[in-house]
Amino acid sequence: MEAHPEVVLKRRKALQHKITSKLASRKRNQKSKGTGRKSKKTEKILIPEQIIRKTMMKKYDAAACSIRQRSNKPFVVPDDAKLIFAMRIRRSRHMTAQVKQALRGLGLLVGPGYGVFLQVTKDNLSLLRAAESYIVWGWPSLKLVRELMEKRATVRLDKGEELLTDNVMIEKAFGEKYGYVCIDDLVHVIYNVGEGFDDIIKKFLKPFCVCESGRATKLDLSHKFDESIPKRGGFGFRGVEVNTFVLGLL
Repeated sequence: MEAHPEVVLKRRKALQHKITSKLASRKRNQKSKGTGRKSKKTEKILIPEQIIRKTMMKKYDAAACSIRQRSNKPFVVPDDAKLIFAMRIRRSRHMTAQVKQALRGLGLLVGPGYGVFLQVTKDNLSLLRAAESYIVWGWPSLKLVRELMEKRATVRLDKGEELLTDNVMIEKAFGEKYGYVCIDDLVHVIYNVGEGFDDIIKKFLKPFCVCESGRATKLDLSHKFDESIPKRGGFGFRGVEVNTFVLGLL
């Protein structure tokens, strides 16, 4: 028996309504699932052992940092020391606010494997002492400064960063103000902490990527330094031996 045209239209309309309602409910379910996944990523569930370990690591880090800050032993700086090279070697999710602030002040909050040149000042020495368990630092040589500038120098740009591959970039940035036109000029200024040092380090150059962060955190540093320097897990002050260590990573 053939159906009436009005009945066919009603069936089609009901079927279309059913299909659209199903699609709408499916979309709502997908959205709710998506938000649930995002919430799972943001709200990570920790087992009691992880919470205890995280708390203990923060307490240990805070205690070690406060002990270093309260230390009455003055740091002996050689008379001819003007420049410091510091490299971060440790990653930690349990970092205290004090250590994070010190690393930010040093410019090493980027991550392990990055290094910066610093001027020998009382404030910088205090920051180095606060973040000592996360870094290696010492007195850089002229060879280290030159090697880092030629192999790892990265320039800050408005839209990102770019490797320093052309002297035109240097001349454009410092030619009129300081008269620097090539990499050799910057090497001389950095090593001797000359005029425009802060502009070069803080405004022109980004922190030097000495090695990958994963490689930096897996380095066994205890055997790479002079026996006369106390072994403290390989971190902290390493004197002139930092040159051999960093040059071996380039």
